[in-house]
Amino acid sequence: MGSMTWNESRGFAIEAAVDARMGFVRRTYAHLLGELAAVALIVYVALQTPALAGLAVKLITQPILYIVAFFGVSLLTRKMLEGQRSMAVQYAAAGIWVFFLGLLVTPLAMIAMIQTGSYAVLGEGAILTGCVFTGITAYVFLTKKDFSFIGGALWMISWLAFGIGMVALFFGGLGGSGSLIYSCGMVLLLGGWVLYDTSRVLHHRHVSQHVAASVDLLVDFVYMFIYIVSILPGSEPSGPAIGASP
Repeated sequence: MGSMTWNESRGFAIEAAVDARMGFVRRTYAHLLGELAAVALIVYVALQTPALAGLAVKLITQPILYIVAFFGVSLLTRKMLEGQRSMAVQYAAAGIWVFFLGLLVTPLAMIAMIQTGSYAVLGEGAILTGCVFTGITAYVFLTKKDFSFIGGALWMISWLAFGIGMVALFFGGLGGSGSLIYSCGMVLLLGGWVLYDTSRVLHHRHVSQHVAASVDLLVDFVYMFIYIVSILPGSEPSGPAIGASP
């Protein structure tokens, strides 16, 4: 790949020379776009494959399976993306997240087709998510502020949201308006995660860690997309809420 190793990197991206920093940013967001395309491909394949579609439905209708899968993926890939790892290991971690997130999005596509006869709501959700994501990204890069101080608050709110989601799943849901309010709250929370993780791209990632940085942003983007789509007509929340950062 020609990228620098951990020991050859010149510190965090914000401290690196302009050419190294810009190269890191380009690699990070190029990988993010590739990963998003791969998630879309997983959704397409799952819709054509009954076994994968069935697994996707089980993932969002069986809370225990979802919890085990989410935390399993999070803990495994965190280890794979920490410190100096080979590119093969880093890409394997990204691939695990791509597959998992693709399965999460698949039921949204199934619901949209059943309720509206098309996948148009997914396109609308992608555009809205892209607008929010781009706006937050631009703000961070223009101001160059470090928002790592909000990490503790985001984790606390995420665990609260997770608890509410679990109670709803095990005890009969939140009701129509409750689900809408919950989804709107999750979009705001995930906006906070995008702010935090985009800031980390500049301030707390080495210039050799573009794959890890792209995975952080990928998880934020897809979870925000899921909850934005759930607000739009023709869909509904597809699973319990978990903190978005892997």
